[in-house]
Amino acid sequence: MLLVNLSEQKIEEMPLDESLARNFLGSYGIGAKVVYELQGPGVDALGPENTLGFVTGPFGGTRVPYGIRYQVVGKSPLTQTWGDASSGGSFAPQLKRAGYDAVFFKGISEKPVYLWVNDGQAELRDASHLWGKDIFETEDLIREELGGDRRISMSVLGPSGEKQSLIACPITDKGNAPGRSGMGAVMGAKRLKAVVARGSSFTPVADEEKVIAMSREAAKMVRDNPGGLENYGTCGGTGNSILSGDCPVKNWIGVGEEEFENPHALSGESVIKYEIRKVTCLGCPTACNGIVKVESGPYAIEAAEKPEYETLGAFGGMCLNNNLESIIMANDICNKYGIDTISAGCTVAFAIECYENGILTKNDTDGLELTWGNHAAIVALTEKMAKREGIGDLMADGVKVAAEKIGQGSEEYAVHIKGQELPMHDPRLSQTREAQLPVLGIMYQIDATPGRHTAPSSNRGRALYASGLCTMGGRVFQGEKLCEFLTAVTGIEYTENDLEQIGERVACIRQAFNLREGYTPKDFRLHGRVIGDPPLEKGPLAGITLDMDTATRDYFEGMGWDPETGKPNKERLVELGGFEDVIADLY
Repeated sequence: MLLVNLSEQKIEEMPLDESLARNFLGSYGIGAKVVYELQGPGVDALGPENTLGFVTGPFGGTRVPYGIRYQVVGKSPLTQTWGDASSGGSFAPQLKRAGYDAVFFKGISEKPVYLWVNDGQAELRDASHLWGKDIFETEDLIREELGGDRRISMSVLGPSGEKQSLIACPITDKGNAPGRSGMGAVMGAKRLKAVVARGSSFTPVADEEKVIAMSREAAKMVRDNPGGLENYGTCGGTGNSILSGDCPVKNWIGVGEEEFENPHALSGESVIKYEIRKVTCLGCPTACNGIVKVESGPYAIEAAEKPEYETLGAFGGMCLNNNLESIIMANDICNKYGIDTISAGCTVAFAIECYENGILTKNDTDGLELTWGNHAAIVALTEKMAKREGIGDLMADGVKVAAEKIGQGSEEYAVHIKGQELPMHDPRLSQTREAQLPVLGIMYQIDATPGRHTAPSSNRGRALYASGLCTMGGRVFQGEKLCEFLTAVTGIEYTENDLEQIGERVACIRQAFNLREGYTPKDFRLHGRVIGDPPLEKGPLAGITLDMDTATRDYFEGMGWDPETGKPNKERLVELGGFEDVIADLY
């Protein structure tokens, strides 16, 4: 691992000892443990003491399919809690092949820089000439500077992060976003323009023959049994999600079947009509990404990343917008400037509701007529937010900050938890199925990074996440397969019990970060609209109100954590091992 002191422009190697790797595996597991040890409580998320990490998993850079995720970790400036955000692409494999599992940054650079990691060598390079440039141009210029090698991959900061928008994020490969938690603002505060990596050979593994054989078998299983992801990517079910109540509509107050005209305009079939080629993360057999083209009209664009489900939901369902081409353009703006599409779309919906209720007027919105479904205004506001211009400056830090500045009752329209806008999955949908727990609602509320739809609810799920695997390939790693892959890659014998303990450790260290910051479970409450308080009167979710107090209490007790304080059991921390510092801090 690398530790980069930006204030002193120094780079040092940190050992990744076997106990750390075995106990926390990788990704946000190792990330949380290292950050916890490197900083104390109460640091300024945008200050020099906050540690920012880019962390891979054990499968990165190997032949194992789906081992392509990395996590950006640290204290979130958006929520002031633990923050992590996950992305695919080719950055994680290249960083691992370059010889490093993780890079951590402390301090603040006097001038913009980027880190270049190349086959075991690392150096900071001047990025003053890149500051202010968008992500697409920056990536092209860095690649040209470094000789044009197509293997080079990078996590790049855009102008939104430079201006420390709290919903900013870096972008990898011009379209993969570790979008949540506002980690782009941390990069901007540190004047870190990019982390760039290249490795010339596969990551060494313990049993190469077995890894190759198992990887071929997994890839064949996907090829022989293609599903919706292979055909459409995540956008496949958007239209049906709007109708079923899964996708929130009209800033969480609408009913899709009543108010959203032609939801199938946002379906997978509609989206892939614009697709000109598929795009895959490095070594992934699914290829859920794609490049789209809009031939003509106000949103004509030669090549843009295909919008995923969350983007379609945020700029579509949430805004009552069924103009797909406008969403393609809004998505491209977010990718170019580096801004989270979930938070951006939700913030536009918030602004529309403020405008519709007279809290904002044309004088406030730079003349934009922010009405439901006005796709031209939605795109224009998105660009203003990305650039922090005019009304966009007010909205660029998300709905919580905007509502605090606007006042006038706008807080009612600001749907978030601890500042993070909610994803495009309504937790009430689970209650339409017999004997189902509101798992999404629980994870939105109690996960250390609040408001995350990808937060695993089980210890095994956390172990899979910590391995750096993409959840899109989950079917490949069911049963004993995950243990078999880990054993073949690392040479350490893993069992299902080991995975359970790893997942539990990951949950505990992330929870401990928030506890040390002074938070308790009472500090995390979902907005009434999300839990049905008051309930909707029409549609599939009519009459449903979630009892989150009981649900979260049951979950805490199941984890062995105190429901009132949120503290993990001290004796259990001792049993798990590796928590001496946590025990000293909490007990």
